Amino acid sequence: MEHIIFLTDIHAGLTFDSQWNVYNLDVMAERFDSLTNQIVNKFPPCKLNIAELGDSVHGLISWISKEIFRRCNYVRTCSYRVFS
Repeated sequence: MEHIIFLTDIHAGLTFDSQWNVYNLDVMAERFDSLTNQIVNKFPPCKLNIAELGDSVHGLISWISKEIFRRCNYVRTCSYRVFS
């Protein structure tokens, strides 16, 4: 059996706290952990295809700095926990 997971709009590095919602790197990591648990509980071992459709990192595309690399690495680390 084979499945596909679509990842979109992760926005690593985006931080906000409003009356309706909160989002930051810790929330992002919690969501990856939740996704991991859902996958493990719903699917038997199988081939899992992962499609990352964009907006993984929040910020200006032309802004190349240590912060962008840190955010990408954090997304990679969280993704690895889900899919390893």
